[in-house]
Amino acid sequence: MNKREKLILLASVISALVLFIGGMFFSSFDPLILGYLGIISLMIVIFPYSLTVYLAVRKAKTMENFFPRFLMDVAESKRAGMTIPKGIELSAETDYGPLTPHIKQVRNQLSWGVPFPETIKLLSERITHSSYIKRGLAILLEAYYSGGKVADTMEAVAESTRVLKEVEKERESMLQQQLIIVYLIHFIFVGILVALYRILIPLLTFQGGGGSTLVTAFGGGEAPPLNFYKLLFFLTMTIQSLSNGIVAGVTKEGSISSGTKHAGVMITISLFVYTAFIFPQMFTINAISSKGELTTNEPIEFYGSLTLENEPLSGVEVEVDFGGKSASGVTDEYGDFNIKMRSPTVPGSYNVVLEAEYEGLTTTQTLLVNVK
Repeated sequence: MNKREKLILLASVISALVLFIGGMFFSSFDPLILGYLGIISLMIVIFPYSLTVYLAVRKAKTMENFFPRFLMDVAESKRAGMTIPKGIELSAETDYGPLTPHIKQVRNQLSWGVPFPETIKLLSERITHSSYIKRGLAILLEAYYSGGKVADTMEAVAESTRVLKEVEKERESMLQQQLIIVYLIHFIFVGILVALYRILIPLLTFQGGGGSTLVTAFGGGEAPPLNFYKLLFFLTMTIQSLSNGIVAGVTKEGSISSGTKHAGVMITISLFVYTAFIFPQMFTINAISSKGELTTNEPIEFYGSLTLENEPLSGVEVEVDFGGKSASGVTDEYGDFNIKMRSPTVPGSYNVVLEAEYEGLTTTQTLLVNVK
């Protein structure tokens, strides 16, 4: 980790702490809101740092592709009778991609009288994300100190670096499929949680239903509230995202630190899905009509229940729009309503819309009724 990455990480950590501590007081210490703040704070730490490291690693990999060519050029200069510093000075005029500025800096240091071994050490310190270049420079220094055939050593290092890079590309290509599998597993897991919350959990938490007896740890066999499941699924998604991200990083690049970018992507996906499908309050109408088919101007009843987070709502008005005719009713203490009205005078198939509003929330349900 270089100085720039340390500063970015420090600034991210401070920003995340300020956000989380400030949010604690404004959220009245609500566990779910604190969880949200915790994840957002974690993302503030992960994203800037992981993006910086990712760009640095990608740049280092590009430099690794040019490194063998640079060594071969210096070796050719050495065979032509030049000294290594002179060969580097000559090679500095060649384009080696992102490696070029570093070579020019070495040339400038040599022109200022900095010893050759010192310039190579400084170059190794500047290139922080490439083990290939660091090993190659270390071998070059050892050959320089020993006074052996430096040109042969440089050619051998260049060839070994080239071969290792080819092997690494083949390995990454083979492991790409494993990375895709890890992401698919994550998407399936998140989808299962959404399905559990939207389909199964309402059945389990419906009081009086058979599922309410499955949970006995909350006093008298009563099911826990939906906020319990919201917090549980939130923590589960977070842990799964971090774990899968680390696995993806180790699988693809063999490094836990490289897994931070995958963890950041997975946490973002999980947070988006959670916000869209789990976090919003479940304000629903469950209604049916007394008849699916009827004649014109015939009496009909619409009855059902109104719930918020699977808890019945009393004293809330429910409106019915049936072919231009409207009627309304108010839910009782159990959240149930019963609305009576007459069918339209014109035959046809009608979409009957039931709508209710409560504390800024709106919910609707549509029923199909045929009028002969």
